[in-house]
Amino acid sequence: MAAAGRRGYTLIEATVVAALLAIGLAIALPNLVVPLRRARVDAASEALRGGLQLARSAALARAAPVWLCPSADQRRCGGRWQQGWIVRAEADAAPLLVQQLPRDVTLGATRGLARGVRYTAEGWARGDPGADGRRGELGALQWGHFTLCAGADGYAVVVAIGGRVRRQRLPCPADPQAELDAPA
Repeated sequence: MAAAGRRGYTLIEATVVAALLAIGLAIALPNLVVPLRRARVDAASEALRGGLQLARSAALARAAPVWLCPSADQRRCGGRWQQGWIVRAEADAAPLLVQQLPRDVTLGATRGLARGVRYTAEGWARGDPGADGRRGELGALQWGHFTLCAGADGYAVVVAIGGRVRRQRLPCPADPQAELDAPA
């Protein structure tokens, strides 16, 4: 049979192409991890900021307190921030918002926000609503912040007493919660 009539690739050619593809993927994949991690922490910080804004808007609209708090069961306040959070009005049994945190994103909160943020009917932020949603011992909140980290990338979500929420980029420490709990 003439050489011009053959079609296809030899085993050696296919092996060379597979090796080149493997080398290309080995170079490209680590470069994709950082942008994906950055996108997840960006989305998580935006979701937290949105949840805080929703809680404040709902408190103003209902003329009743509403809080954003960590939730282990996605129905009631109580648990750790790492388990997710809910926005809940005192009069409602069902949460207004349920949010999960991506696995590779860590979330720390300053002491005044450890159990959540409660917005008054006037839109003012109060810290530490307690596990049952009632006002805790710390009461008024001058300001506090949450730190969301994934690797070296992170955001601070800052809550002011007037209820205003802002988000800013920050480099992350190895343990965000330990950094927040450290004495000033």
